[in-house]
Order: sequence, then structure tokens, then C-alpha cells
Amino acid sequence: FISHASNELFWGSLFLFFTCTLGPLAIPLWLLCTTGAFVALWIVLFAQRLGTRFDVPQLMSPPVPDFIQHSCTTNDGLRLSYYVSRPRTTHSKDANESIEGRRVVLLCAPLGQSGPMVYAPLLATLGDDFVFITWDYRGFFTSDCPRRKRRVGISAHADDGSAVLRAAGCKYASIVVGHSLGVQVALELTLLWPEQVERLVLLNGCHGHAFATAFQPVVRIPLVGTATLEYVRLLQRQPWLFTLGSRIIRPWLKYALSPIFCACFGSPLLRHVLGPNYLYNFWHSYVSNITDTRGNLPLFLYSFLEINAHSCFHLLDKIDQPALIISGMLDPLLPALVSREMAARMRHAKHVCDPCSTHTTLLESPEWALHHIHEFLRSTQEPSLDLAHQQNRHSL
Repeated sequence: FISHASNELFWGSLFLFFTCTLGPLAIPLWLLCTTGAFVALWIVLFAQRLGTRFDVPQLMSPPVPDFIQHSCTTNDGLRLSYYVSRPRTTHSKDANESIEGRRVVLLCAPLGQSGPMVYAPLLATLGDDFVFITWDYRGFFTSDCPRRKRRVGISAHADDGSAVLRAAGCKYASIVVGHSLGVQVALELTLLWPEQVERLVLLNGCHGHAFATAFQPVVRIPLVGTATLEYVRLLQRQPWLFTLGSRIIRPWLKYALSPIFCACFGSPLLRHVLGPNYLYNFWHSYVSNITDTRGNLPLFLYSFLEINAHSCFHLLDKIDQPALIISGMLDPLLPALVSREMAARMRHAKHVCDPCSTHTTLLESPEWALHHIHEFLRSTQEPSLDLAHQQNRHSL
């Protein structure tokens, strides 16, 4: 289905037909049909995956480069911390020396993530002709927090990404990579500063209004989005519930779920890069950054409301840059249908969906994801970004 509108029209019409003909049996039969459609599509995607030969790139040594911390000042006077990868073959701490002559990869982090760990497979397979830059979003970790919450939003994060590129001495990024919230930041950066973006790799994200489709893998259902919004507001009022939940989950994930998954279904590549219990290591670094760092949790929960309030859907057709959009078929938070709809509206976008991953495809199916990312990078090695044309565009 190309859009939510056509998707909802089909499933809504089917529900009305069942209601008129079957009465009280309409709801269970309709749910059975939606489940059957989901399973059928999953089987098709899984068959395609089995028929694909993954060309896994060679791992660099060391797999993840060291990052040097720097700071810059935003247009509204905040101090941001940003990080620039150091070439694996040198120990220079000069940022300009480490960037000169290398292609820039700007990493837009997911909400609550400090550092590039979620992108470890990509870092481990791109050589020293690439330099990686990421930053702590305003209000989080070592970056300053604005006095007004209104200044903590997707557009502000995108402007900060542009400021970080300028501070690092880069005219533009050869690749802008975003995961989850980072997808919205990457899209907004492309719309606000198109001359600074050459290509896009978008992982497990959406264009905005995230609660409208959360936990609805086939079609939007009334009240589900509202219930998700009210749940986040409850956590805002009672943040101890989030902390308690993370403490309850931690031992189960550390000693049972993560070791079993990593041993039975885990990626050899990630076991080499991040260790044998890599899923727990990622989750622990993610949650501990939020709950253990003073002041981050309230802003973390508030940012979910910003993710839901923001949308650039109406401007997706203005994006010229080549884009690869990756989704997980089993993602409960941001269903694959959202990514499919984004790709249908963007001018030069390709969507691929992994049947075996949820919300972190790059960590759950790294060989599959890297195969498609490197294939995309090879096919767009010289996208010939016309910087002057992008800078003078008025259609955005």
C-alpha cells in the first residue's frame, strides 16, 4: 500500500462490509484478515531475504574508531558537544587535520543515545576515507539546555547539526545517517539546509506524528495513538515508573534474553565488534545514559511529545537527495508502512524492509543492513550535488 489513506480506505471498507454482513463476528474476522495479510507479507519478505547473498564488507581494525570531543556555539548561544572520529592510522588530535580530504558522515543519534554505538556496524565497515561526526542534542548529556522547552525540538536539532558541520570545517556531509528520532532530524536538516546534505541513510524512523502509527503494524486503529500519548504523559507525571521498569527489565535482559539471542541468533560481526552480549550492552548504555545522568529523564520523556508533534510529511516530495530507507517488519514503534509511505513521496528514495528485525535493524540484522547500505553507497558514489542550486532553492 502506497499511503495510509489508501490503506485505511481498504481496511475500513472491509470492516464495514463485515459489519453489515456478519454483525458481531466482524471484529474477530477483520483482525484475522489483518493478521493474515501481515503474515503473508512477512513470508514474501523472508523468502526474498533467503534468496539474497549478503556481501559483507571487510571489517576495519580497530572496528570502531576513537572520537575526539569538541564544542561549538549555536545561533541562540548554547554550547554543544560534538565528536569527530580520528583516523585509525594516526593519533592526531587536530580536528581539521582528521577531516581534511575525507568524506563526512554525519550521524544523527536516536533519542537518548550519547555516542555512536548504535551505528557501530557501519563505523566498522567504512574505511579511513570517511570521517564520522555526531553530537549530543541540546539539553542532553554534555550539551547546554535552553531555558525554554520550545527550543528543544526537531528543527532546533537540525539547525544544531548544521552548526556542528560548520564548526568542524565541513561544507556538507557526504552521507547523513539517522536512526529513529535521528531520521526526523536528518529529514529536517535536508529541508532547512539542503546544500549541506548529499545522501541520506534513514533507519527505523518516520516523517513525524509518530504516535499516529505506533503499535499499529497493518493499519491505523482509533484510540491507539491517543492511548500512546496518554501513556507518555503519565510517565511525565510519574517518571519513577520508567526508572522502575528499566530496573525490572535489566536482569532479565542481561542474564536471559540478550545472551540467548546473541548465542542462538546473534551476528558474528557484532559479537566481534561489540562483544558477546552486545544487545544488553547497547540497551544498558542507552537506558543508563537517561536514568543515571541528572536532568535527562524529564527532557527525554518530553522529547517523545516533540517527536509526535513534528511532521515534514508535506515536504517530502521536495527532497532531491538520494535516500535509502530501512525498516524492520517487526518494529512495533514505527511500522514499516511509514517507511514505505516516505519512500513513495520522496523523489529519489529506495525502501527495503527486513522481516527479522524490530526497531534496531542495524544491530539486529547487521549483515542484511550493511549489504543494502553499501550497495546504495556504491550506486550513488557521485551524486553530483549542486551546492549552489540547493542553496538557492525557494521551493523548500
